[in-house]
Amino acid sequence: MTAASASGPSLTGQTSPEEGFLAVARRWWKLLVLAPLVCAALAYVYATLTTPTYEAEAQLLVVPGTVDSSGLSLASDSAPTYVELVTSPAVLRPTLKELALPYGEARLRTKVRAEADRATRLLTIRVRDDDSARAAATATELARRLKIYVDAQPRSAGAPSNRPKTLEIVERGTSSRVGPNVGLSTSFGAFAGLLLSIALALLLGANGGSVASGEELGVLTQAPFLGAVQRLDEGRRTRRGAQAERSTEGFVGSPLLAGRLRSTGQGRTVRSLLLIGADTSSSARDLAANLAATYAAGGLRTKLVNLGQDEKSAGRIRVAKREGRGSRHPPDKGSDTFDFLETPNDAGVVVVSRRRTSLGTEWLALEEIDRLVERLLEDADLVVLGAPSVAEVAGASAWAAAVDTTVLVARRGRTRRTAVLRTRDAVVATGGRLSGAVLTETLPTAPTHPR
Repeated sequence: MTAASASGPSLTGQTSPEEGFLAVARRWWKLLVLAPLVCAALAYVYATLTTPTYEAEAQLLVVPGTVDSSGLSLASDSAPTYVELVTSPAVLRPTLKELALPYGEARLRTKVRAEADRATRLLTIRVRDDDSARAAATATELARRLKIYVDAQPRSAGAPSNRPKTLEIVERGTSSRVGPNVGLSTSFGAFAGLLLSIALALLLGANGGSVASGEELGVLTQAPFLGAVQRLDEGRRTRRGAQAERSTEGFVGSPLLAGRLRSTGQGRTVRSLLLIGADTSSSARDLAANLAATYAAGGLRTKLVNLGQDEKSAGRIRVAKREGRGSRHPPDKGSDTFDFLETPNDAGVVVVSRRRTSLGTEWLALEEIDRLVERLLEDADLVVLGAPSVAEVAGASAWAAAVDTTVLVARRGRTRRTAVLRTRDAVVATGGRLSGAVLTETLPTAPTHPR
């Protein structure tokens, strides 16, 4: 059996959010690494293959008609009008004709943007194009055509004939690349991939996938991880020299796990123990039978109750390995419908069953279950109960409130995380307390050797 490491969930059963996130990150680390790399590579390819965009800029100064305040004010007020004139047909058409541009007036209008600053009286014309030289030439020509058009307008009555020019070009078109920025696009792609991978990891970690480690199982159950037991195939032998301890049911390392389970009763001796599987593949009933045999071998008077299985049910457990005269408990007052049949097996365990029906298949009041457990303990040191899952035995979770210790059992790589959460919630809802969690797994097939 492999126990939880010192860095795993604490024995108090409390797991911080940081530990939970780290467990998810360790499980999905490949996704957290690969997704940003893939997104960054895609962004880089897109940025390098996309046609670059250039922006050219030309500036004009609105010259006041007089040097007094009224002239300055009139020049500032005229700037917005000149902004509108930049994209007017009077300016765009001669520009298209002069430069012989490969598109029409409507397309050119989408490439041009003009703005004015009243404080400085500067009029800025910006042109975007996928050709750097064409963008610069267009911005320069638009500034020149705007100046020609404005200067050609008739002067108002009374204006001096020597009035200065209304517009003056102060900067001709100069272009620079504005997109796409390869470095920025690649960085953004990597960041977007990281956010996406974190969201997917948290989503998968919360709602899907199978349990892969004891630390992860501890996070899901919010209970200490007690260890993992390995099950050997029937009829297989371990490799020569292997230090595996195998029980009658084929589990490795039962004594150590049995000792841990007896010490999880909050300082008191555990006399009743329930192992409940997250699903049927967890082999919770098989493990319960194995642990009962281990306790019996240690000298404890042990009883085994397979919830959901009656005396005639084949099930997954071999109930009786030899013929024996069953002992019948006299019914208690108030519980006269429960008549137990107890049969000892070869391992020294007293297997408890019922005639016609099985325990755990019906919902009972907590008081009734308490009386049943007390009745079973009258002539026993320990009662071990096994339940395959709450899906198969709906009443199994109700027994968790009556026993000293409840342990959730899951199978590594097979049990779904949702099944663990569902079982945990079912136990807590009925007033039970999970004292720990155990993983079961099947050892890889080992070559056989003659003894």
